[in-house]
Amino acid sequence: MRWSAILWMALLAGCATTRQITISAKPDDAAINIDGTDRGRGPITEKFTFHGSDDVHHVTASRLGYTPQVVDLTRKFDKSDLFLELQPRTREILLHVTPVPAAISIDGKPQGDGPVADLSLSLPFTVDQNNQWTQHVIAATRPGYQSAEQVVKWDDSTNQYVLTLEFMRKDLEISTDPPGASVSINGRAAGKGPLVVKSVAFPVDRTGKFIPQKITTSKPGYDPIETNISWDNGRRNYEVSLIPKTKLVRITSGPPNAD
Repeated sequence: MRWSAILWMALLAGCATTRQITISAKPDDAAINIDGTDRGRGPITEKFTFHGSDDVHHVTASRLGYTPQVVDLTRKFDKSDLFLELQPRTREILLHVTPVPAAISIDGKPQGDGPVADLSLSLPFTVDQNNQWTQHVIAATRPGYQSAEQVVKWDDSTNQYVLTLEFMRKDLEISTDPPGASVSINGRAAGKGPLVVKSVAFPVDRTGKFIPQKITTSKPGYDPIETNISWDNGRRNYEVSLIPKTKLVRITSGPPNAD
């Protein structure tokens, strides 16, 4: 029995294969774990013994901000180096743009071939040098609308985001000649000139063209003036000159032909 056990052990030793492998990872500060034992950062040189074709050693590299990578080593692995490159974590998100489709960009990089109303994306997330999670800025742009932005973070409680496009707006500085004339915008009284009207919206029609806004200026003794203004490349200053009222007067004299 004793000699049989010794013979069996000798046979096992004869079938065993030992390999010396240097393990490294990217990023280089990733933690290396071998068969459940933490070994610190790489590179680590380890001797692996394989007693049979089914013998497996588990090597794991992990780091905050990255997806852990696991490699199962068998005796078939005949290289002297094992390199594990970790990939950033990812999140699947859903975007919805309203009220009209728009061009989407992520961190300034355009996405897709044109305006979209809905878009699904897979975003990578990792950590910076201070182990703070990175984030992404998603922007939706369309001519005639203000751009809409959304910051997406790894720990957001939702994966669905709505980007709402608002009409272009600008402050109007309206002066009148003479001063003190009443000013209304689209039939709504705004005050007396000179005045500043804050954040006036300039909507667009279905073709993307700005819809004119009507400014009406009036003052006793002067004819009212209606002026249509548009976005005008963001122009703010408008001056309205009123024209005094006029009438035709017929004068007669007695006797006739008096000077």
